[in-house]
Amino acid sequence: MATLAVVLAGSIFAFVSSGDERAATNKCEQAVRDRLRAPSTAEFGEASAEGTNDPFERVPDGQLWVVEGGVDSENGFGAMVRNYYSCRMTHDRERWQLISVNFSGEGADGLG
Repeated sequence: MATLAVVLAGSIFAFVSSGDERAATNKCEQAVRDRLRAPSTAEFGEASAEGTNDPFERVPDGQLWVVEGGVDSENGFGAMVRNYYSCRMTHDRERWQLISVNFSGEGADGLG
């Protein structure tokens, strides 16, 4: 019976964590779109989202999240270019707070 409780608790945690990963990814993708020259052309690839419990990056009543991925979008000349992005944000029980968005890649100079 104790084993079943641990498995169920782990499944619930994984479900909640998965929802937080999706929410973090959505928040980051919107921040990336807001910074692109042609946001309507954005095609996002797979992203990774990870919350950290690093004691040196502790957030009062919350957690620090890092989302990284790639996006293809048109630059100022209409060519599709790949940018890699990294977002840092915090999440407490009620809201997401964006800290930073960084870009690198062949199209990083063509951002809006």
